[in-house]
Amino acid sequence: MFKNLNLGIKQGIGFGIIIILAAVIGITGSVSIKKINSSVITSDNQNRLIKYVLQLRQHEKNFILRNDHQYAEKVFKIIDKWTVQKVPLKKTRGFPK
Repeated sequence: MFKNLNLGIKQGIGFGIIIILAAVIGITGSVSIKKINSSVITSDNQNRLIKYVLQLRQHEKNFILRNDHQYAEKVFKIIDKWTVQKVPLKKTRGFPK
């Protein structure tokens, strides 16, 4: 089949195949980077929630030890941050059920 084709046509077919392969690799890479980006965002949000939990525990212990209401107010502020941050995680399925 290829014996009857001119050299220019053979080279054109070869370069066409290479261009198609390069496009497939580029599209695959782009899709993979988008998936990685969403995973990084979800991981960052989860780490922020963990930080809020640690702060919450610290202020709760301070309230129990010192019986100072400023720590209770800090706990409520952190709970508000928690509920605001939890909503994006539910949308991205990054929040445990």
